[in-house]
Amino acid sequence: MATINDQRFSRDHYLPNLSHFPARRASISYAEFVRKHLIPNYPLLLGPGATASWRSRREWVNPVDGSPDLDQLRALFGQAQVDVADCHQRWFSDQPKTTMTFAEFLDQWENVKRDRGSPGIASAGSSWCGYAKDWHLMRDFPEYDSFELLDIFQDDWLNLWYDRREDTNDDYRFVYMGIAGTWTPFHADVMRSYSWSTNICGRKRWIMFPPGQEELFRDRAGNTVYDVHAATNDVGFPLFKDALRIEFIQEPGQTVFVPSGWFHQVENLEDTISINHNWTNAFNMPFVVQSILSDFASVEAAIEHERASMTPDEWKDHCQLMLGAIAGIDFAGLGRWLTCVKDELSRRVLDLGATVPHPDEPPVTLEVIRNTSDRILPLRVIEYGLQSIARFQFTLASFSSC
Repeated sequence: MATINDQRFSRDHYLPNLSHFPARRASISYAEFVRKHLIPNYPLLLGPGATASWRSRREWVNPVDGSPDLDQLRALFGQAQVDVADCHQRWFSDQPKTTMTFAEFLDQWENVKRDRGSPGIASAGSSWCGYAKDWHLMRDFPEYDSFELLDIFQDDWLNLWYDRREDTNDDYRFVYMGIAGTWTPFHADVMRSYSWSTNICGRKRWIMFPPGQEELFRDRAGNTVYDVHAATNDVGFPLFKDALRIEFIQEPGQTVFVPSGWFHQVENLEDTISINHNWTNAFNMPFVVQSILSDFASVEAAIEHERASMTPDEWKDHCQLMLGAIAGIDFAGLGRWLTCVKDELSRRVLDLGATVPHPDEPPVTLEVIRNTSDRILPLRVIEYGLQSIARFQFTLASFSSC
């Protein structure tokens, strides 16, 4: 019988001197990104040259002062619906959101600009602190090519799956727009996915915490820190002050790569627009699967008192329903996701003129990938992904049969 507590997909997080983080690069090759960031799960701050050609950087930014060009944005997207978070308020571990048209959001933004007299730092007493978050602009305006996906982020299993699903038109591609002073509370990304975030304009402060110290982030009731500044002196989080962290400023045009499981809080120091993706691939899928299995264990523990009132099949169905509500995916969904990626990776292997690895072939390990020549590295990464998926599918089958 499978057990959740075996942590079979967990990986150790070895961290050298945090003063070296994040690595700052003007540019980076795919091979270097794999070896220095994906495998060790380390953050990256990439220079603005990588995104200089993006349409969004040309058309969304006022050429005079570098601030968001609200008139141009209104003309392009004014009638779109956006969810706007109120950064002055708290709603559980997030901020309450209101749905409005993008034009209405920009009206509020312009009111704040008039009150403070400049596009710079918002006044402390501003009564409106709205932040348009998780806007699926690329989905809503598919003909508008706002960006060009960087080569190092092309291997995206998460959006590959969502693009091929027939039951939803959702994805994990987002635009964020907010006045100076807006912010995102302390969190780790959904399902322990990676994320990347490019500033189209404006500056952000990032405060990031490496994984492996999550016990320092919770109070006795299991609640996670909401605001790192408040928590540092909060008696409810006595250990939080000891947590290792890095802090840095992201400038216009720069891109931040956030590795799996790195908790972070992000603050807009100026009026800011960013394009963000959540994504997964072979290197962080172990974290993703382990996160889903851990959520499943939590579900079972939380509703154990109901088991006696159900048949075994009813119990399984109820657990999966709860897992889907909490994690955003159940075992059936995870199985379909893995199958979708397996089919795509098999096609890529054939496109490279190779053969799909036989299950009995020696596994491609992380050490093998580290020592693979740059020329055949993409093939080895695909093979590693296929072998990983086979392991995930076997484990999922064992859990599903329990």
